[in-house]
Amino acid sequence: MLKLSDTKIIRGLTLIAALAIFFALLPPSTEAAPPRQGQVVYYVQYGDTLFSISRRFGTSVDAIKSANGLVSDFIYAGQRLVIPYGVSIFSPQPLPAITRTPFPAGSTACKYTVQSRDTVFSIAYRYRVTVSDLMQSNFLYTPFLRAGQQLNVPCASATPAPFQTYTVVAGDNLFRLAIRNNTSIYALALVNGIPNPNWIFVGQTIVIPYPGSYVFPTGIPNAPGPSLNHIVIAEFRTRGPNGGNDEFIELYNPTNNSVNISGWLVKSSSSSGVTDTRVTINTTVLLASGKRYLLTNTNPDGGYSGPTNGDQTYTVGIADDGGIALTMPDGTTIVDQVGMSAGSAYKENSPLAILSVNEDRSYSRRNNACTDSDNNANDFQSTAPSSPQNSAAPASFCAATPTPTFTPVSATFTPTSTGPTVTPTPGTPTPSAAAVVMQNISFLPATLTLARGSTVTWTNIDTIAHTVSSGTPGVLSGLFRSNQLAPGQTFSFSFSQAGAVQYFCEIHGAQMTGTITIQ
Repeated sequence: MLKLSDTKIIRGLTLIAALAIFFALLPPSTEAAPPRQGQVVYYVQYGDTLFSISRRFGTSVDAIKSANGLVSDFIYAGQRLVIPYGVSIFSPQPLPAITRTPFPAGSTACKYTVQSRDTVFSIAYRYRVTVSDLMQSNFLYTPFLRAGQQLNVPCASATPAPFQTYTVVAGDNLFRLAIRNNTSIYALALVNGIPNPNWIFVGQTIVIPYPGSYVFPTGIPNAPGPSLNHIVIAEFRTRGPNGGNDEFIELYNPTNNSVNISGWLVKSSSSSGVTDTRVTINTTVLLASGKRYLLTNTNPDGGYSGPTNGDQTYTVGIADDGGIALTMPDGTTIVDQVGMSAGSAYKENSPLAILSVNEDRSYSRRNNACTDSDNNANDFQSTAPSSPQNSAAPASFCAATPTPTFTPVSATFTPTSTGPTVTPTPGTPTPSAAAVVMQNISFLPATLTLARGSTVTWTNIDTIAHTVSSGTPGVLSGLFRSNQLAPGQTFSFSFSQAGAVQYFCEIHGAQMTGTITIQ
C-alpha cells in the first residue's frame, strides 16, 4: 500500500520525465552565424560610445569614424551611424583598467558640484583640462553625471573660465553655429546637453566650445569657401553729417577661422606720418568667421550719428587726410591698413581721395569686403549712404577669393610713373602677418604655411601661463624662445628662412606643439 509521500515522489518523477520528453522533441538550437562583412545602419542609444559600438559589431573605432566622417569621438543619442562590421561580438567585455593621472605640477585639486545640464565635456572645457584627465581623476567609466555629484578637478585655477555663449535666433541650427565658430556639431551638442542636434529653439543660450578647433572643408553648403587670410578694414569714414568726428571703422573676418582680436590696436596716422592709437580692442573678443566688429567715435562734439550701435567706442578723431591701421597688440605688426594721402604712415599702394564733405558717405571694401589686392584705390569704393554693420549682423562669407581687378576712375588712364614696369614672379608668396592663439592648452591653429618674411604673433588667451619655443619637447633649436607668457601677453617672431619650424610650450611639452612652414 502506497503512502502519501510515495505518491508525491511518483508524481514528481512523472513531471520530470514529461519535461525531458518535451525538450527532446524541440529542434536542436543553433547559434546564429556571424554576419558577413558589410555595413549596417545603427542609431545611437543612451550610454553608447564609439568603443562600445565597435565592440558590439566587431569593428574598430577608426573604421566607424571614417565611415561617418567623424572628426572626434563625440556621438549623441539618436545619431544615425553607418557601421562597417565584421564579426558581431555580443559577449560582455571587461572594462579597461583606468590609471589615475596625477595632477599637473603646480595645480590645485578643485572640487566641483555637478549642476543640471552639466557634462564631463562642459566641465573639462571650463577648467581647461582634458575629458580623459577629468574622468580618470574621478574613476569614471562612462561620461554620465548626476546633479549634485562631487567631482575632483585637476585644475590649474580654482575659478573656472567663463563660456563664450550665443543666443539662438530664427534660422539657426547647430550645423550653422559649428561652421560660424569653427567647432563641431558634436561638441556643441555634448557641452550643451542637447540629446538631438535638431532640437534647438529661438532664445536658447548655447555655449560655444572649442571655437577655432576645426576648419570645415570647402564645398559644404553654407560654409565659407576660400577666403582672405586676415582680418580686414571693411568700411570706414573720417567725416559724416555731424562733421569731422562723425566717424566709424568696421572690421570684418573673411577667414575660415574664428580669430581672437583681444588687445589688437586701431591706430591712426596724420598726413605727415605721425601715428597714435585710437582703440585697443576689448579683452575676450573672438571674432567668428564671417562676423563684423564696429568701432564708433562718441566724441560729444559731433560724434557718430548712424543708427547702428558700435561694439566699442573711441573719442579722438582720425584726420581726413591721414590713415588707419589695424595692428597686433605690439603696435607694429600691421594686419590691414588704408590711407587718404601719400604722406600717411598707413596706406597700401595708391591712397584714397579725402572725404571732405559733411555727408553720409563712407569707403567700403569691394565684393562684400572679400577683396584685398594691397592697393587701397582698387580695393575700396565710395558708398552713400554709409551702411556699417556690428557684431549683431548675420555672418556673411566670401564665396571665393576674387581676382583683383583695376577699375579706372575715368575713361582715360594716365600713368603717374615713367619708371620700368616690374612683373612679379608667378607663384611667389607674399609675406604676411599671422596670428596664433594659445587656448585650452593648445596652439590654434597648430599648423601654418606662410611666405618668407612673414611675422607670427602668439597671444595667450588661456587661463594659465604658456611659452613659445622653437624645437621639440626636450630639444630646443634656438631659433626663438619666449619668456613665460601670462594670460593676455603676446610674443612675435619674423621668419626669414624657408623650411618647417616646429615649436612647443615648455610648460606643457608634447601636449602643446605646433608647426610653421615657411615657403
